[in-house]
Amino acid sequence: MHTAATPRIGITAVGSHLPARRLTSQQLQDEVTAGGRLALPERMFEKATGIRTRHFAADGEYASTLAVGAARRALAARALRPQDVDLLLFASATRDVCEPATAHIVQAELGTRAHALDVSNACNSFLNGIDLARAMILAGRARRALVVTGETPSRAMLRTPSSLAEFRDGFAGYTFGDAGAAVVVEAVERGGILDVGTETASEHWPAAASPAAAPATRAATSTATSGAAARNCAASSRRSAPPPWPGSPPAPASAGTTTPGCWCTR
Repeated sequence: MHTAATPRIGITAVGSHLPARRLTSQQLQDEVTAGGRLALPERMFEKATGIRTRHFAADGEYASTLAVGAARRALAARALRPQDVDLLLFASATRDVCEPATAHIVQAELGTRAHALDVSNACNSFLNGIDLARAMILAGRARRALVVTGETPSRAMLRTPSSLAEFRDGFAGYTFGDAGAAVVVEAVERGGILDVGTETASEHWPAAASPAAAPATRAATSTATSGAAARNCAASSRRSAPPPWPGSPPAPASAGTTTPGCWCTR
């Protein structure tokens, strides 16, 4: 909790960004039933989830694209320039590439020159990013932070389930949409974030595992909730790898299989 000598750190601006493409739950259901040749009740997705429409990123839109759109709105809401930020955190379960940090892609687009890094911890990523920003400001390591996220879980949805059992295993994925969000975190005179307390039950890690992004020697336990996520490297945004650096030797064929949309091997 705060004492008289402890600075108050809070959120002073927010921004959001939605991709233009919209899809109704019935359109998504029609796509899934056609791909998997399943017979499902009319409007089942809408009735089961309460979701009528959702936004999906288009080809050429990435997690960073959504984050940049939200970041610009947050900066504008606070009348800030990109140069006014000295810490940029991209906090998300999805990212453009495995390496380098997607925060660098966001920063290059925004024009900031901040200390930039990623925070990735499944659904906790954005909250962890805000907590880290607050801690670094309190420690004197930063003055003003921009915490951004871009999520593209639609790209991990199971579009062609081979059976009703596989459809049920991946059903949680049909509740998601794509979006970006951003917050400015800095010292405030009143209010602010009083404290953050967390406790983690890490023994349940397989429930959110994405084996394609894990080390090659470690295979995650198959569970109902990990089935869809395992299909494309933590729902990566499908950026293609850049050409090799000039003079760099070609990768040996035995180096591993490149995961689509992720500069990593498995």
